[in-house]
Amino acid sequence: MKGKNYIPQNRCDVIAVQRLKDLPFESVKKNVPELLEWLQDTHWEVAEGIANYLLPHVNEITQELLFVLNTDDGMWKSIQDRQQGKEDGRDPEAAATAIGFKVIGEALFKAGQK
Repeated sequence: MKGKNYIPQNRCDVIAVQRLKDLPFESVKKNVPELLEWLQDTHWEVAEGIANYLLPHVNEITQELLFVLNTDDGMWKSIQDRQQGKEDGRDPEAAATAIGFKVIGEALFKAGQK
């Protein structure tokens, strides 16, 4: 595949998200961290499509979720802080999966309210 034309270039790049929907997950798995960036603001037009695409694969992207949750990015930190305490007693991968479901679920919920 030439380039990564399935990675949005801006918050309104729904054409890229349409391309993403047509691809098997294995062909884009290495770019999940880039896709997760577009879920930081669930009001962006691309968030719903990306969330729909990633949701069935949330158990397969725990390492990517752990990576973004462990960055110094303020948005991810606020998501992680909201979950702190709710995930106590779980191993880090289980916690990342739970947070992933929450983040993706919030994106889908907000998209449904438009």
